[in-house]
Amino acid sequence: MDDKVFNLVEKMYIEFSEKFRAVDQRFETLEGNWDLRFTRLEMVVENEVLEKINALYDDRVEIKDSLACINVKLDNMAKVDENHELRIRALEGGKQAV
Repeated sequence: MDDKVFNLVEKMYIEFSEKFRAVDQRFETLEGNWDLRFTRLEMVVENEVLEKINALYDDRVEIKDSLACINVKLDNMAKVDENHELRIRALEGGKQAV
């Protein structure tokens, strides 16, 4: 009777050991796949997202430069407009005196 119990326990031990090995292999495979997916995600972030962020910053610099140029032109136009207004007032004042 003891031999039968021992053989049964031994058989169960062998089966469980095989199952645990299979589970370990599955976890190792999942872990490898997870590392691969994480590496791909890092590559996407580094390549695509960072490029887009850098492009946005470059565009921002160009827009700021363009706005500065526009502001200078508006200031010049305001000076010309002020000069024209002074000339018009001088001409209108001269007409009234005549």
